[in-house]
Amino acid sequence: MPTLNIAHRGGAAFYPENSLVAFRHAMALGCAGAELDVQLSADGVAVVYHDARLNPGYTRKNGAWLDGVTPRIQDMTLQELRGFDIGRARPGSDYARAHPEQAAVDGERIPTLDAVVAQAKASPDFRLWVELKCDDTQDSADPVALADAALTVIEDADFLARTVFVGFDWRALARVKQRRPT
Repeated sequence: MPTLNIAHRGGAAFYPENSLVAFRHAMALGCAGAELDVQLSADGVAVVYHDARLNPGYTRKNGAWLDGVTPRIQDMTLQELRGFDIGRARPGSDYARAHPEQAAVDGERIPTLDAVVAQAKASPDFRLWVELKCDDTQDSADPVALADAALTVIEDADFLARTVFVGFDWRALARVKQRRPT
């Protein structure tokens, strides 16, 4: 099996994690593909974001950094989520220290899985490792609903042959396998 260069979270070392600009950069570098994280919005949209709650280490609203206990992804609609800027690491944060070379791209928004897949389709060989981000906590979306939403996006885009579903919650992975045994 060949060695594959996969951009983790789209290439978070270089650009804001799980952002369209990061995925474009990974494609421009010639990566074989990218790993990304999928959550489910309140209105059932598969969105690309790592944490179950908005991360104050790189998320702002109207220029102000989030503080304290932040909202859960599953409690916000896509329209509400699009109001947050994920394009810059918060100066002095643990996140900024972990990503010292990450370029800031102010105005970058939380993308939908559909938008990432559409971008990935521009390259005939680019693949996606779609991590279904769910668990048994109250912060997490329902694993079956998340799996259904993500799989529907991938199927509707005719991108299943270039997608690998991954995750730590077997209920989500079992649902994908149930719907697509092959």
